[in-house]
Amino acid sequence: MALLNRILDSQALLQSSHEDLPWSIRSLMLSQAHYQKIQVALSLLEAAKRRDLEMTTWLFEHFRGFAVPQSVVKEAAAAGASELLEYYLDYDINARSADEYSDEERDLSRPVAWGGTDAADAIRAGHRNIAAWMYRYVYVDHRDEVGTLKAAVATGDVQMVEMLQEELDMDCDRGIQEAAANGHLDMVQCMYEQELEEMYDKGVVLAAATNGHLDVVRWLIHLDSSGGRQAPSQLCRQTLNPLVPEKRPRNT
Repeated sequence: MALLNRILDSQALLQSSHEDLPWSIRSLMLSQAHYQKIQVALSLLEAAKRRDLEMTTWLFEHFRGFAVPQSVVKEAAAAGASELLEYYLDYDINARSADEYSDEERDLSRPVAWGGTDAADAIRAGHRNIAAWMYRYVYVDHRDEVGTLKAAVATGDVQMVEMLQEELDMDCDRGIQEAAANGHLDMVQCMYEQELEEMYDKGVVLAAATNGHLDVVRWLIHLDSSGGRQAPSQLCRQTLNPLVPEKRPRNT
């Protein structure tokens, strides 16, 4: 932080001089708004990676009015940086009406680009609490709901899937193959119980077998056939046969 303050102080001295500014990175920051915008965004991104609230606060205070890009929100979500996300929301210009801000808060406020894959990124990084918080407190026009639900299935988070299904009123028909590949037997069973058996093709079996998840493969093999479809046990055998090496002929 001392270095950041020193850089800012040197810029102030440069700006206060009445002479024509020679070309330098410092003068570029002072004269080119687009360059300054890029540098602030990159700095916020670095702070998010470090989960550094002090640096984020410093950037908000010294570079007012600059938006928080979606890449920064997603990085903070993936890092599990709940303090940063709450800070962004506190100063999100679209989160509250103007009369709800104090003068200082209004001066620090700025647009924050929530949405996209922010919740999905949090879930895949193991921060389900972040995703749940986003759905509870952050309103957005667009979030990749399908991607969020798929991430919850793929990571085997049954409770998160149930919460999202209730929140989004969506069928969970994505991510089953990835769940099998990751060895999440509970999730594979849960999805089958939701009458999604049509999703259980040979790709699901192959995904589990390729990654060595024998418990998932065994469960799939012992599924009963239903609705006139090919018995899953037959399907599994067909899928696994190419993975099993041929027996060597005995030496005679």
